[in-house]
Amino acid sequence: MKGVRASPNVTNQLRVLVLSPHTGINENLARTLSPDGRYELRSATAPTPLEMTDAGWRPDVVLVDGTLLQSGAGVLGWPVPTLVLAASAADAEAILARQPSLHGWLRRDATYVEFERALSSVDLGVRPYPDRRAHVIAGALISIAIGFLAATCAWLLIA
Repeated sequence: MKGVRASPNVTNQLRVLVLSPHTGINENLARTLSPDGRYELRSATAPTPLEMTDAGWRPDVVLVDGTLLQSGAGVLGWPVPTLVLAASAADAEAILARQPSLHGWLRRDATYVEFERALSSVDLGVRPYPDRRAHVIAGALISIAIGFLAATCAWLLIA
């Protein structure tokens, strides 16, 4: 999709979508959050429906640049926790007053520790989109169990 860049796909990472029209902010967040491999980052330059990001990839958290919200992007109603990136506390409080669905805010130039604290404080609950690998493992275990049951029945019929 045009405007969405993907980091390498690694499972069981916290999936973070960064929405900012400023490539510098996107690149800074990628440098700040990527080194330890705990986050899978994707970025976009404008708010889009989450269904349009990528097939099979859904964010656990959205970090949205406050300038997008100040310029009239409308009320966000995404089904995932959303944090706003703001230049100051005053800007953040003004945005949070207009956007009740937001879960909090961070400075645009926050440190790794501040991002870590904010992202870990967001209540993710149960991921609405389960990991595909879990489905594959469950299917394999069920297939093995059915195979064992069929072998047992065949052995009992022969004996």
